[in-house]
Amino acid sequence: MLKVYPFGDYSHRQPLAYAPIRTLCSDRITLTDKLEAADLVVLAHSKDLDRHGAALRARLGRGQRLVLLSEEPFWDSVWAADPLTRVQIHRTETGPLPFTFLNHATSRLYDFAEIPYFLLTDRRFFTRYATWFHRNAALSAADWAARWDAAERDIAFVAEYRNEAKFDICRGGGEILGLGSWRTRLALACNRGRVLRMGAGWNDLPRRQSLPDWHLEKFLDLDGRCRVLSAIENTHQRNYVSEKIFDSFALGAVPIYVADPAHLVHGLVSGGIINLWGLTPDEGAAALDAFHPDAAFREGYIATQAQMARLFGTAAALSREQRRLATALWDELVAVCEASLPAH
Repeated sequence: MLKVYPFGDYSHRQPLAYAPIRTLCSDRITLTDKLEAADLVVLAHSKDLDRHGAALRARLGRGQRLVLLSEEPFWDSVWAADPLTRVQIHRTETGPLPFTFLNHATSRLYDFAEIPYFLLTDRRFFTRYATWFHRNAALSAADWAARWDAAERDIAFVAEYRNEAKFDICRGGGEILGLGSWRTRLALACNRGRVLRMGAGWNDLPRRQSLPDWHLEKFLDLDGRCRVLSAIENTHQRNYVSEKIFDSFALGAVPIYVADPAHLVHGLVSGGIINLWGLTPDEGAAALDAFHPDAAFREGYIATQAQMARLFGTAAALSREQRRLATALWDELVAVCEASLPAH
């Protein structure tokens, strides 16, 4: 049994912070509320290394390991000094602090087979998608055409306003690309038709984390009300897929996405997306202006709706993905414990 001590201001944002994942791992991994009793001390954000590194260095005992267990490529790409190296040394004012960085690039934790990681953190995702995609799979091409014709908005962008250079990040020769500013500039460039822009920075709405149930509110606000909906991630990384593209299909909108040919999102959809990979924001806006779903596009969209209905129609895929994640998390943490610490 491995004992893990979650530490830091972001300790609520790492895999073992979520009850469904914690339960999956409970036969092999347990949380402790005493740092000195832990085999591993786990952080979730590189900011916690900067803020608490010296204190951790003073408290860690012989044989204990420090792990930066990150679920968020956006944090890694913008704030981490090096998100691509697994074993590192953080320099504190009192001396070196060795740690292991487990993230989308340095581990196998997030290499999903059927269902992306984020959807495993809350059981409500699966329950809702099962209901919503069952409904959508019954609609015909004519139904979808009528639904899109009746939509109140042509395009909707639901994401935080970010237009600073620090979000235009490129790491590892393009392995990690920041899209936060890119998607903001795309939203600004789309001025034809009825365009909705909402989220922190665009208006006075609260951040989604402060809402009682942001995911359900998003569905209730937008279901059937927009023809095209941005599902562009804040970061492009081949194994990073959030809830956004699932939400777009569930709401009955055509998703806008940005994914290179190697991205794992291509295994999740049979068609019916607008992929703006390789375009500038202005070029992307022009492509959206010119978008008119023809019969072939509608067939691909319907095929993806059916694919989603099958994926969430039974718990089989969920169970397989849960087992994969639990095994991967165990393997990664055991490997950390067994590895030698780097020389200072």
